Amino acid sequence: MPLKPRGRSQARGHATAAAIDLPALRAAYEAGASTVDLAVAHGLARTTIRDLLERAGCTVRTVAQAHAVRERASYVRAARPTPASGRRIVLDVFGAPWRVTHTSPTGHGFAVARGIRVPRGRGSPAVILTPPLAAHLERHRLAPRLLDLPLGQSVIVRLRQRLAQDFVRETAAWWQARRDDLDRLPPGAFAARHGVPRNTAMVMRRRLCGPRPGRRAWLDAAARALLLSDRPAAEVATLLGKKRDLVYQLRSALRRQAAAGPGASHVPAPG
Repeated sequence: MPLKPRGRSQARGHATAAAIDLPALRAAYEAGASTVDLAVAHGLARTTIRDLLERAGCTVRTVAQAHAVRERASYVRAARPTPASGRRIVLDVFGAPWRVTHTSPTGHGFAVARGIRVPRGRGSPAVILTPPLAAHLERHRLAPRLLDLPLGQSVIVRLRQRLAQDFVRETAAWWQARRDDLDRLPPGAFAARHGVPRNTAMVMRRRLCGPRPGRRAWLDAAARALLLSDRPAAEVATLLGKKRDLVYQLRSALRRQAAAGPGASHVPAPG
C-alpha cells in the first residue's frame, strides 16, 4: 500500500521512508517508543511514521493510550528506591525540612530523595524537590523528554508545576521570540541555528507566519485582488480552482501583510 501523500515535505521524505525496516520500526513502537521519538530518530514527519506503522500492520495508539504507555514505561525503567540509613534531614528548594526515607540513583550526579515533611509529616514518602533536582528540571525546562529520571511521568508533571513550569506556554513564547528568524531563514538554516528538527521548523513557520504566497506562480495581481476582496471563500476557491482551506490561509496572510505595510511584506511583487 503506498504512503498517503500529505504534503510536499512528506513527499520529499518518501525516499528515506522507503529504506526503513518496517518490522524493526514496529518492534520499537510496540516496545514503547512514541511516534515523536521515531520521527526524530529517522528524521521524518510524525505523519509519515504513522503511515509506515500502518503499513507494518500496527495500530497507532490514541493520545490516552500513548500517555498510559509512557507512564508505564517510565515506571518499569525507574530504579527502585533504597531505604536511607539514619534520620538524615534535607531542605527542599523552598527551604522546608524533610526526613529522607529512600533514595534513587540517577546518572546526573545526584540522587532522587523521598521522605516525609518534618516535624509533622504524614502519609507515604514523597519526592523531595531538592536543589539539585530543581536545577536539573530547570535545565530541561523546554525539553522534559530529556530529564531521564527514575520517576513516573505524573510525578514529574507535579514537580514541574511546583516550579511554575508551563511547557505549552513557554514553548509558544520560545517560538514567538524567534518568529523573525523563522520567517526570514530557510527551515534548514533555522534548525541549525536554534537546534530544532527541520520538519518542526517547517510546521511552525507555516503555523506562525502563514504560507508564502510569493512563491506561487499563479498568484498574480488579479488573484491577489480576488483573495483580498469580500467575496466568500468558497466562491474565490471556485474561481481560482483551488481548495477553500488554501484560500483561507492565503487570504489571512495577504491581509496581515497589507495591514503591516509594504515595507514589512515578504511577498515580492508579481512579475
